[in-house]
Amino acid sequence: LWPSVIGARGKSAPFKFCTMQFLSTLVASATLVACAQGFKFMAIGDWGASYESDDCSGSISVQQKADATQMGVYAQTNNISHVMLLGDNFYGSGIHGSCYSCRFEDTFEKIYDAADLETIPFYAIAGNHDHLGNVSAQIEYTKLSKRWKYPDWYYTFTSNFTDGGKTVSIQFIMIDTVINDIIEEPYTQHGPVFDFPGQPIASSGMPSPAAQMEWLEKTLSTSTADYVWVGGHYPVWSGCNHGPSASMVNKVKPLLEKYYTTGYMCGHDHCEEYIDEGKGPVYVLTGSGFECCYSGSKIDKNPPESIKFAYWHGDCPKGAVCPPTSENTAFTVFTATAESMVVDYIDSAGKKLFSTPALKPRSATAHAAVSEQ
Repeated sequence: LWPSVIGARGKSAPFKFCTMQFLSTLVASATLVACAQGFKFMAIGDWGASYESDDCSGSISVQQKADATQMGVYAQTNNISHVMLLGDNFYGSGIHGSCYSCRFEDTFEKIYDAADLETIPFYAIAGNHDHLGNVSAQIEYTKLSKRWKYPDWYYTFTSNFTDGGKTVSIQFIMIDTVINDIIEEPYTQHGPVFDFPGQPIASSGMPSPAAQMEWLEKTLSTSTADYVWVGGHYPVWSGCNHGPSASMVNKVKPLLEKYYTTGYMCGHDHCEEYIDEGKGPVYVLTGSGFECCYSGSKIDKNPPESIKFAYWHGDCPKGAVCPPTSENTAFTVFTATAESMVVDYIDSAGKKLFSTPALKPRSATAHAAVSEQ
């Protein structure tokens, strides 16, 4: 059984290119029985292969295909629940057209086509390159695909599993980190205007930054899950080429800490990172879905010695684990039990690059504090 998804709004506005409307509903989440390996899911960012034109003429990224193949190999021997897609789903400028664009078939369905990946859901959110096209088409594609899940501009779902007779819950909260930039900060180094020569297409029905932040705080404040992961495209912290995002540091990070969030997962920088500044939430950056890697040029923009793992070109931060880089792309695997959660970084050759320290479930004290707020 797949868990139900709760969209940001009860009913979305009509879309610009597709005529269907999405009705989000609240249904009890499915309970999954975890195998002996623990409850596992994958995450990957910046994976969308480029085409020079909208008719899908061109070549697929060799590195993206290699990463997808290795994800399938891993899934053959591990019980994977789902995959989190953390933005920049369609390079170079998103979907131009409707939810019937050939890009969905050619650069998603035909790439992540391993047998053990075809039977699990892929939960998507937009990145800056996606906002140069029609994001609402990506949302609407949910109605056409058996496994593409993108029900609203931002949304949440909860997965439950059993471990040693105990039911454990993981809540996933997906936010569109680009909305704030293209409306409030269009000329920062993270915005679509910076990354692509041309104005972004404002898709019909796009919510305001204030509405998203209000929804995010309400969702976090009412969560009683054992683990809570927020996912989006832009990083909070990053030592790679783009570096930290000011809007994320100033607006989202305080909420992650206030509500005892387990961590935040993202992409945007085409590298792999694990960051822990010692304030509760940890930061998993997995942005090498179709190429590796950017340079580690923003180390000094992060809290001192907070970068614990870096897979990029260039200097290694003090105290960090930095395996040699190559053309190999990478993805992450999260494994949860009733006792802890670990994140593994795996490259497209199947090599484990890094394993995080064990992350403990949110404590009863944290749950009580959240319920009082």
